[in-house]
Amino acid sequence: MRHPFGARLKKKLVTEEDRADLLGHGGHSENSERYCEPHENATLYGFVQKLQSFWW
Repeated sequence: MRHPFGARLKKKLVTEEDRADLLGHGGHSENSERYCEPHENATLYGFVQKLQSFWW
C-alpha cells in the first residue's frame, strides 16, 4: 500500500520531503531529523486531497 501511495503523490508533484512525512519516514539528514518538525496534519491532509482523482 505504501508504494502505490508514494507513487501517486509523486505523480501529483508532491515534494520528496513532503512524501517522506506522509509515509512516516525520518529526515534525510541529521539537520532535518534534529531541527525540523513534520508538517501539521492539515497540511498533510491537503496533499492527500490531491489524490482523490486517482482513487474515486
